[in-house]
Amino acid sequence: MIDSSKQQTNKSALQRDFRNSEEKNMYAALWRKLPGPTWLKIIEALVLFVAVVAILFMFVFPWVVENTNLIDNTVG
Repeated sequence: MIDSSKQQTNKSALQRDFRNSEEKNMYAALWRKLPGPTWLKIIEALVLFVAVVAILFMFVFPWVVENTNLIDNTVG
């Protein structure tokens, strides 16, 4: 039989490990920094995601294409 105090200790250890791994997660840290209730955090996260994708397509990817020879490939 497993002692109930030992089982409780194992459960608290698992919860502590989960919290420690969550604190190291970048996305969890970003989620905690967003202000407001959950529904507002979801909207804010989507707006941030769309902004990052837009910046990549408008500025970063064109710059990479101009400064590298990725398109001018030849096989032969």
